[in-house]
Amino acid sequence: MDPHYRELFNAQFTPERYAWYQRELSRRLDATFEFRLAETPLFLPDDLKAKLVDSAQAILAQLSEPEKLEKMKRAIPERWNTPGMDRLPNFTQIDFAIVAEGEGWTPKLIELQGFPSLTSLQCVQRDTWRDTLAKMDGLNLNWSCWYNGLDRDAFLSLARRTIVGEHDPYEVILMDLDPPRQKTYPDFSATRRLFGVSSYDPTRLRRSGRQLYLPDGTRVRRIYNRVVFDELQNKGTELPFDYRDDLDVEWAPHPNWYWTWSKYSLPFLDLRGRRRERRADRGRPRAHPAGGARGLVHPGEDRIRPGTEGRGRRGREDRDPDDVPPPRRRADTDPRPEPRTPLPRQDARRRLQQAIHLGRLVGGAVAIVVKRRPEDDQEGDRVARIGAGSAALKASRSSCACRRRSSRNTVA
Repeated sequence: MDPHYRELFNAQFTPERYAWYQRELSRRLDATFEFRLAETPLFLPDDLKAKLVDSAQAILAQLSEPEKLEKMKRAIPERWNTPGMDRLPNFTQIDFAIVAEGEGWTPKLIELQGFPSLTSLQCVQRDTWRDTLAKMDGLNLNWSCWYNGLDRDAFLSLARRTIVGEHDPYEVILMDLDPPRQKTYPDFSATRRLFGVSSYDPTRLRRSGRQLYLPDGTRVRRIYNRVVFDELQNKGTELPFDYRDDLDVEWAPHPNWYWTWSKYSLPFLDLRGRRRERRADRGRPRAHPAGGARGLVHPGEDRIRPGTEGRGRRGREDRDPDDVPPPRRRADTDPRPEPRTPLPRQDARRRLQQAIHLGRLVGGAVAIVVKRRPEDDQEGDRVARIGAGSAALKASRSSCACRRRSSRNTVA
């Protein structure tokens, strides 16, 4: 990453500083971490930051196409099809790997989800990293983890409108199964401290007609939804309501986005460029930009295998996602056993994305993307569903993206 800040940090790093950072973050959140916190921020230069934002915007633009959205909605199981789905989700996570390509670094999509992750934790973690770096020579700067010109106050205002809406925070709940036992509980604690929204297990709710109530009788008007359906199904938890019911409650995000963007979106992305890169020069070592590890492709080289042009056969990357040819049948004289019947396309897609469950903590860099649409200003200044706006990157199993607002460099 940025060599200037990396060298300054490495020269002054000590186990004692790292231990102080861990203790301080736990103290501010009144929570313990069940995952490892990275010993260092990730220092990002502006050119790489711009690539991450551009890539996120391109992906979101594809997923927002009405024709693709209609196809993705086929993945919603009837058992969990919740009424009142909005046009686009108001939380999106896009996970990138940072790979060496040519003479620089390029983000590569790992997975994505229409679901929140560590939105609140990143703010507290950024504050703790800022205070840690303030004790190091040359690093006492105003670090940030936000994009689109947002500072801490502007981002918190945007996040508050997205999570709380126009309601009293006491009438908004963060809903997840057994919240104190979730690995993401530090984020739940940060949400309570920053926005006044407490976490509740859905089994503690009480239903009366179309309305939901807390144990003390407070009506629930908005749900900051963190329930992972895989966990809900595996535990067989009995809920006081049915997701198919038309409840008088707002969702952020709406549960259906878990099935559409989180579980069924990757096959609808145009990955032609990535597939051609993967085919090109396979196995030939290339010099790594930093002189260490080796990449595969140099910029400007032909990324398509020679001899494949003009064969008259439609490439895999040009096929419609639902255009699946029937499986070939071997001749009766073939002594090999008949292959198993392939999974239906929809089940195969869903299992693929369930296999890389998008609601959990993962390694790599993560972009948290939120943005306001112009039309939202005409609807009570509601927060936009998606965009490539306020993004935060997380490294390893902890996340804190920090950027010096007035400089050319970014850290995560």
